[in-house]
Amino acid sequence: MGICLGFGLNSVLVLLCSFVLDIDIIVYEFIRIAKHKKRFSIHNFLDEKSYQHRFIFHLPLLVLPLSFIFGALYVNWIFGLLLMTALLLHLVHDSVDKNFDGIMWLWPFNSMVYKFRGGKLTVKTKKQLEDASKNLRRGLHEILRENK
Repeated sequence: MGICLGFGLNSVLVLLCSFVLDIDIIVYEFIRIAKHKKRFSIHNFLDEKSYQHRFIFHLPLLVLPLSFIFGALYVNWIFGLLLMTALLLHLVHDSVDKNFDGIMWLWPFNSMVYKFRGGKLTVKTKKQLEDASKNLRRGLHEILRENK
């Protein structure tokens, strides 16, 4: 039957799309390095500000319906549902992972960032998150050590 309900190589597309959401981190890092005229290196690329999702890729009420529509038009509604599910799982992961600030689940209705960690829901504004990240001074080595 092929990979994943007979969709063959399109199943790889589902997997890749679930990672494509994090393109916002890469784009933001290159902008930040260029803006501050830093030399590109892995140490400049990853720090405490690397894990902030700043672009439209992490807005569930925008991304999920668009992914379903794309998948349904590209193959069929089952493929659209698989694509949407993969992206939903990515967004849920970013809501519970300790390295991420959370997700704006209700954007455009509000711009609060929701994070569920340790059995409690934390809701913050983007301004609060930006202020908190200014006080952090973690580099690549600290981030990697915390994630062992």
